[in-house]
This record gives sequence, C-alpha cells and structure tokens, in this order.
Amino acid sequence: MNIKDVELKTGMTRANIRYYESLSLISPMRLENGYRDYSDSDIDELLKIKLLRSLDISLEDIGSLSRGEKNMEELLALQIKELEKRENETAAAKELCRALQADNVCYRDLNAHFYLERIGEKPTTVQRIIERDKPPRVTNYALRFFARSFDFFICSAFVNCIFILGGVNITILPQGTRFLLSLLSVAILLFGEPLLLCTWGTTPGKWIMGISLRLYNGEKLPYMDGLSRTFGVICWGYGFFIPIYSIVRLVKSGIACGDDEELRWDDGCIMYQKDEKPLRWLFLALAYLLCFAIILLCSVSAIMPDNRGPMTVEQFVENYNDAVDFDGGSSYLLTSRGTFQEITPPDNSVVINIHGTKMPTFTFYEENGILVGFTINMECSGDEIWPSSCANQIATASQCFIHSVTGKLISKDFDELIDTLNKKPFEDFRFEIRGYELSADYTIDGYHKTGMSYLVPSDTADSHSYSLQFSLFPIK
Repeated sequence: MNIKDVELKTGMTRANIRYYESLSLISPMRLENGYRDYSDSDIDELLKIKLLRSLDISLEDIGSLSRGEKNMEELLALQIKELEKRENETAAAKELCRALQADNVCYRDLNAHFYLERIGEKPTTVQRIIERDKPPRVTNYALRFFARSFDFFICSAFVNCIFILGGVNITILPQGTRFLLSLLSVAILLFGEPLLLCTWGTTPGKWIMGISLRLYNGEKLPYMDGLSRTFGVICWGYGFFIPIYSIVRLVKSGIACGDDEELRWDDGCIMYQKDEKPLRWLFLALAYLLCFAIILLCSVSAIMPDNRGPMTVEQFVENYNDAVDFDGGSSYLLTSRGTFQEITPPDNSVVINIHGTKMPTFTFYEENGILVGFTINMECSGDEIWPSSCANQIATASQCFIHSVTGKLISKDFDELIDTLNKKPFEDFRFEIRGYELSADYTIDGYHKTGMSYLVPSDTADSHSYSLQFSLFPIK
C-alpha cells in the first residue's frame, strides 16, 4: 500500500512515517519505480510505535524493544516511575502503563489496536507526543523563497557576465536569445545546486539565511538526491517558470509551507535553520548589491575601448569598429584611410538598400603619430539618396575617442549630445566635453526634414544638395 493509505490507517502524518523509517523502525519494500510499498506488518509496527509514544516512551527505547535489546516489563516499570514525576500531565499514560503491566504483555504480542481504543477518548495525549516525532522544518516560506531567488540570481549573473566579457551586448539581444540565456541559468542551477548540497550542505542563498540541508541520518544529500530535489523545486515550486502557472505554484507552496506540510521536494531530507536573526536579511541585501556591482564592472570592462590613452589612427579605428560591433554591428567597417568598407554579407544572405546608401568620410589629424582630432564630412546631391544625419557615426566616434584618451567611462557627459542628435537631427550644435570641442554644421537644400535621422527629397525642388561638417578637436 502507498503512504496515503498508511496515513489513513495509522492517523500519522507523512513526516512521522518518513522519520520512523529513517530511524529503521520500519523498512517498507521498494518497487521497481522507486516508490515505497508498505505491508500490514509495517502498519502494525507503526501502531505499536504510536501506542508506546503515547506513553512517552522514547524512540530509542522503542528501537531497543523492537530489536529485543530491552525487556518490556522492565521498561514499563521504569516508565511508570518517570511518569509519576509528571502525574498531572501524564495521568492517562500512567494508567495505561499499569494496564499493560497487569496484562503481562510482551512487545511481540502487543495488541496495539486494543490499547489505543482504550485511550481513544483522550487523543490529544497521543497527538501531542507523536507530533514531536518529525524532523524540524523551516516553515518561513519567504525565507526559503528569497534564499533560492538569490541562488538563481547568482546563476543568471554568472551567465550574463560570461557573455558580456565575451563581447556580447545582452541589452540588444532578441527576446528568443534572452530566453535561451534564462534556460542556461536554470540549467546551471539544476546541475550546480546538487553539487553544492553534496559537498557543502548548503548554497550561497541558504548559507546567508542560516539554512542547511541534510538527510534524516544527518549526512549530506547525495548528488542524485540533490538533483531530484532541485528538479522538484523547478517543477512544483516554480511551475517551470511558466507565466501565471508559476505564480499559482509559488502561492500553493507558500500556503503548504505555512501550514507545516511537507513540500514534495523535501521528501527524505531535513532543512535546518541556524537562527532567525534579522541581520541575515541585511546580509542578503548586501549580497545582491555585490552581485550587481560585479555585473556593472563587467559591463564597464566590456564597454571601455581596448586601446586607451594616446593612440594612433589604427588604434582609434579598432576601437570604433569594436564599439559598433558591440552595439549590434554594421554592414560597413571604418578603415584607417577614413573611408568605410562594405562587409561581404554571409552566404545566402541579402542586403537591401531601399533609398541608397552614402557613408561619411573621416579625416584624421595627427601630431607625432598620435591622433589629436578628426572631422566627419558628408556631401551628396540628387534625389536618389535620402541623406543621413550620421548621428550614429558622430556619437560612436566621439565617445570612443574621448573615452580612450581619458581612460574613463563618462557616458553622462554625452547625454546632451546624444539627445540633440536623436531629437533635433540636422540642427547645428556646439558642445564642450572634457577639454574637447564638438561642433556640427549642416547645409540642406531641396530636402524635407522628417524628424528622424534621414532627409526626404522634395518633389518641387529644382536641385538637391546636402553637406555635413563635424569636427572634434582639443580646446586651445
């Protein structure tokens, strides 16, 4: 029979039954599928345990009786003496002990049904004692939830840092790719947490909150048991992270935990809590901040140009192309001659230019082989091309140059420049940033402004011409 049948026949909880099994007081058979198969003899043993525990006889003594190491008569006599010291609390138990003694019963022939019926009018005595026969359980679900959430956050942060340091800008990844990154984080949690449990006995989040996991016998969880437990958490605790269903599973698990019910993934193991000091929540918040700081440092390291300080034209061009690639790539590469070279598209791919494409030209200015400034120029005429404001080239080149020279990430200094390029395209501007002057002059004839980064030829204009002169030089 299964454990639900055993619960009904004995009036014990699942936690009680598992606990007695861990103490080898019962030994149910295991089926091929791994489930326990309880026999009538197991039921009889559990009822004997229930009866003797109602007399407040210790589990250690019950184990000795079942193994034949102690005599029932002598044990009952000792128990009567102990109960007499607590007569007000255990009067009913003492009376039953005397009845058992008078009947001269031995453990093997003990009729548990008969004697349990005699104390049936006072079930609270039995229940009070039996209730103690289960492992301690952490019933604060918020504690467990935030401890595990931090473990998952660490896995997610690890994946993000690896990709960021590998040159991947995760902020521009499509939703499908981000979903795959989330799956990778879950996989690391699934296979990594059991490794920590079998070696360390806890995880970073649980350790901060003073929680550890053990088998009933006090040993650490074997890897496969830990793997099964973590999979159960993902399945029954988080509902495989499926929207809405995941919330339902979290709420149900929280209610069950608050009602002191055994969660499905906790079968066979005990969760210990060292203490409930409020200071642990502060430590958890600090740990989150530390992880965020690490992610930020990785992001800054990835964004900062490889070549820093005084640099040659070739080094600036390398920084520029790396920045463009990090922001999503382009069909053109800047060359050290100041022109753009079109990249050959991959096999079986097609590049379509609807309105024609014209790229600007860079002019580099050097002193003793060191780049000190540059200009960006663009001129076009006719109605076949829709001219661009070159906002991306201006913003990327300006940030690459000043970041490289100063060696500091100073994105806020560029907020006004980028805001002007995005919201007021094709308007002249002058800015001073960290000792450099940035200026742009636009000349437009025969084109309409669209409010975006390109111009549209006017059908009524006799001629069409456009020019851009942008310059970046140190302030003298």
